[in-house]
Amino acid sequence: NRMDTCCDQRLQGAMVFAGEKQCGQLQFQEGKQKYMFNCGNHSAGEVSVWLNNGQTLQICELEALVLEENMPDFKIPKFVNVALNGSATATSVAHGGVATRIIDGNRNGFWGGRSCYHSAGGSQHRVTVTLPGAEFGAKYPISFIKVYNRMDTCCDQR
Repeated sequence: NRMDTCCDQRLQGAMVFAGEKQCGQLQFQEGKQKYMFNCGNHSAGEVSVWLNNGQTLQICELEALVLEENMPDFKIPKFVNVALNGSATATSVAHGGVATRIIDGNRNGFWGGRSCYHSAGGSQHRVTVTLPGAEFGAKYPISFIKVYNRMDTCCDQR
């Protein structure tokens, strides 16, 4: 999501899903870039963010985190971002902000960094990441989904 005074609130109320399970609904906080949603290890082949409040959907990165099972005994959990090797699609695209930008591994929150997705106008938007192997029935126990907000000031003059 964006972090400027024009549009950063647009992500308010976005719903985050692991498959059909809703992991949470975004509650906008001024100045916050990263939002994390607990999916309770729900088995899913895709993760998505839905927004149906009439605002454009803008996401700079999405991570689907799965607990790595072969951890050393020092009890610090490590997660694998399985979204990186997935494929991303969206219901609409505007300003060259294609869906694949949310899984490019680049968390740059500035539009000039060419890492943020941007939907077109309309009332309902959805961006979906199909996880690796999902087309063959693969599902992952999603622990968390992170959604990264946009950090620049592009639209305060509009």
